[in-house]
Amino acid sequence: MAMLRWSSVLALGMLLPGVASAAQETDLVVLDPAEAPLGYSLRDMAQQTAVFSASGNEPAHYPDTPFVVLHVSGEDRHLDPTPDGGLALGGTSEFTVDAGTPIYVPIFSVDDSPPVLGSFPDDEASALHYFFSPTQVGCAFELLVDGELYDSSALVPYLAGPVRTQPLPDGGGTHILTLGVFLAPLATGEHIIEIRGSASGDAVQRTGIGYMSEDFFYVVNVTNGG
Repeated sequence: MAMLRWSSVLALGMLLPGVASAAQETDLVVLDPAEAPLGYSLRDMAQQTAVFSASGNEPAHYPDTPFVVLHVSGEDRHLDPTPDGGLALGGTSEFTVDAGTPIYVPIFSVDDSPPVLGSFPDDEASALHYFFSPTQVGCAFELLVDGELYDSSALVPYLAGPVRTQPLPDGGGTHILTLGVFLAPLATGEHIIEIRGSASGDAVQRTGIGYMSEDFFYVVNVTNGG
């Protein structure tokens, strides 16, 4: 089955011009989506993390990149049915990194492993509609970095894909879409990163699930090393 890494459905009105500038006009720790730190683009990281994401973050599939990829694995990660017919994915994880360590934050992914959700896109032009439209997957997310909010409209430009992958462990799909961000180097000390959101579009509901929600909490301790 297509793998989902999951606030309410995002209206397509949010995809109008000006959305990208919402992220670009703030001098915060989330890098511009066009930046490619250490030569890696968001598309590159969508490809590099595809197998890891589709495996449910199995440690054996952790990607070999220069980045610390924030994630929750094993017993710290939970997927539970909700009383109102949804599924809730979440967990907490703590990381300790040296100052200057580059960090990538995957937020949500959808791939084309069968049964495919809705009409999986062939190109970037149709990917936004597929990912965010309530007639398709119907995704919306919030990212908080030390209390600074990046709402669902600000995150729209950070969708990468579809990118081609090796056969994925959740059903053999070979393409993935990933919403994710690069963080600028964090100052020494403790940082809190939170991801909240849901997928509740028609394509999700046709599977018999009302929605899929996500709530992840990361603590990142940045040290001087040594």
